[in-house]
Amino acid sequence: MNKLPNECLFEILNNLETGPLFSCLLVNRLWCRIVVPILWTTADDYLHDERLIRTCLLLLNAEERQLLSPFEIALPNDLTPLFEYAVYITYITDNLNIGITYWLRTVNNFTPGSRDAIRCSLIAMFLRTSKDLKYLKVNGAIIQEQTMQDLCNNKTIITLELCNNSFNYEELKEIIAKTAL
Repeated sequence: MNKLPNECLFEILNNLETGPLFSCLLVNRLWCRIVVPILWTTADDYLHDERLIRTCLLLLNAEERQLLSPFEIALPNDLTPLFEYAVYITYITDNLNIGITYWLRTVNNFTPGSRDAIRCSLIAMFLRTSKDLKYLKVNGAIIQEQTMQDLCNNKTIITLELCNNSFNYEELKEIIAKTAL
């Protein structure tokens, strides 16, 4: 029996509904490697689930974890995921805030500023890893200047929505001016 080329298999699986794709993950390693990027392209649809937030927190590097240390947030210490899932994410909406809130409630670690800190760390991770992030909605404070600089340096985002942010717009103008040089 002839083997179907990976490109053809990708096109077939990419046209399936999300539900059957979860089953396709379990067929074999090849199918898993093809399906993971398809599922994580639309991961924002599921970011309201605290389990997905937990997985994303496992992808933070040391610097992004360090941003959370002043808040004494007990991050998950499971094994590193098999895939760099965040590489495939193409858009992020308010579902990120919802998922962070649910995750903080499940670990009983909701302290003032913790949600903003986690959001900033996750956004920093998405900006660092995502190859094709096109849409980003940030609803709430961006508490790290580095995150703002990363946003300004990003070359893939087409639409950026900043809602309910309390940063200084003069500082933002300066950051944009510096990165434009």
